[in-house]
Amino acid sequence: MYYRPITRFNLLREIGRIIFKLQEEKLMSQEKINMQNLWMKPLEIGFVRNGYIDNFELNYEDYLTEFINHSRFVTDNGNKIFTKIEEQAHSECDVINGKYQLDYKLFIDKKTMENLYYYSEKISVDKNGTVTISTSRKQGTYRRYHLVSIFKDLLAEDIKKIENLEKLQLDELQKLVKEYIPKMKVDKNILYFLPFNLYFKGVIMGKEVLRYLADQLSKDLKGLLEYRNSQINNKDTYLCFLSKGNMVFLKYEGKLTLYDVVGIEKSELFSQIENIYDWWGNKFWEE
Repeated sequence: MYYRPITRFNLLREIGRIIFKLQEEKLMSQEKINMQNLWMKPLEIGFVRNGYIDNFELNYEDYLTEFINHSRFVTDNGNKIFTKIEEQAHSECDVINGKYQLDYKLFIDKKTMENLYYYSEKISVDKNGTVTISTSRKQGTYRRYHLVSIFKDLLAEDIKKIENLEKLQLDELQKLVKEYIPKMKVDKNILYFLPFNLYFKGVIMGKEVLRYLADQLSKDLKGLLEYRNSQINNKDTYLCFLSKGNMVFLKYEGKLTLYDVVGIEKSELFSQIENIYDWWGNKFWEE
């Protein structure tokens, strides 16, 4: 067998080949990275509605807490683990670590949650772990709203106008905005959970791509973020969503920036829910 001698020329040529290949892959990825090609795959209702899966204890706040305990939220706040506050009789936050408090809010409207409850297949898990799927409570078509799309063209001034109008003066989408406004005005550190899997098909969702996505979401939610910032007093705002095999955290600092990325395997509860849905071959993270 012939081995090509390692010379300075061969080494430089090999490095050049690798750099060219990386640049080529980068260009190919850039061609695919366009917001029109963004996939927004909604999470199933069992991931977000507490108690939806029969005989399975579920609270989305629990797996969010598992994720943040493997993230910068810990290292940036005294290296202390966050724990849930079970009793919230006086409007306490959802989690605390002794130094920092954080509240969770689902970034989804009430009507969509209601529709998902009635029109999604029912799921139960027996004591042996066998998963049973049965007919939904209602049959037919239903509408699923996307708050990102609804808020996309709204300025902070538009949101203020909607807030000051009576419901009878509003159209269908404006009513959804008005209903969500109280969650935007909460004067706490808030983590908004967007219950979607966001990704560009055929593109590795690395940090550079996620930063690009953060920039685009920042533009789409500019009005919402500026409105919230005008209503709070020195509080933080975060947004998180699934992106293929990771939970992605963004932080608002004049615009949304990439805060951290945590693998979904870090949450045992999230993985259990994923396995329940995978029982019948529903591979939600496949493209």
